[in-house]
Amino acid sequence: MLLLTTFTNAKNQILKTMRKIYTILMLLLAFALQITTAGAQSVKLTFKQLTNEVYYYGIAEGMKAPNDVRRININMSGKTIIPAELQKFPNLQMLVLSGNTRKIDWAKASPEILKLKNLEYIYFQDSTLKAIPAQIFTFTKLKGLAVLNSSVAVIPAEISKLVNLEYLLLINNKISTLPVQLTTLKNLKVLYLDGNNISVFPAQMVNLKKIEELGIAENPVKNEEVKKLRKYYPKAKIVETYDMPVVEEPKQ
Repeated sequence: MLLLTTFTNAKNQILKTMRKIYTILMLLLAFALQITTAGAQSVKLTFKQLTNEVYYYGIAEGMKAPNDVRRININMSGKTIIPAELQKFPNLQMLVLSGNTRKIDWAKASPEILKLKNLEYIYFQDSTLKAIPAQIFTFTKLKGLAVLNSSVAVIPAEISKLVNLEYLLLINNKISTLPVQLTTLKNLKVLYLDGNNISVFPAQMVNLKKIEELGIAENPVKNEEVKKLRKYYPKAKIVETYDMPVVEEPKQ
């Protein structure tokens, strides 16, 4: 009888210990999954990596896999407010706004965009834009800004506020002069100004020490200016003939 009692007690103790071990293992597993999920969401891709990511067109397409959306194109034709649903894409890094972007209500759009913690690139593509919205210069974490095939004539002095900017593409616009403030962007690596009306570059361009690519095609630039730029950036790729960087067009 004593032997049976001892065996029963030992069995119960073993079961109790196993339950504790199981509970601890489940807690550790849950914790590990949380870390993995949080880590996956916090990993940011480089610009080159982003160009190989799936390009989503519109909110509906993005909602099919919201956690996978890294870059998305929103056609703003007939709209004045940037969709609040963008907040459902926690890993969104690149926002492309096409169509009639000139009528965007930026007073309402700014808070929505600021909530996108991973957003680092904003592109205006084939838009009706005539000026870069002032609110853009409040997004100081931006690494890339592009205004393509629009009617922008002036680069505001406020461009200097985008201290983290690495990529600036102002292609096929109506720009004729470059503000000195542009030359304060110490992190700028890629600058494309193709298809404008620029003939002279400020001497302060020499301050852009990190320039790797400079596009000046389809501008009335004289040979003297080109030579000056090549002296400023002896190791950079300077594009004099039309060689627009590849930017995917929205699906029709």
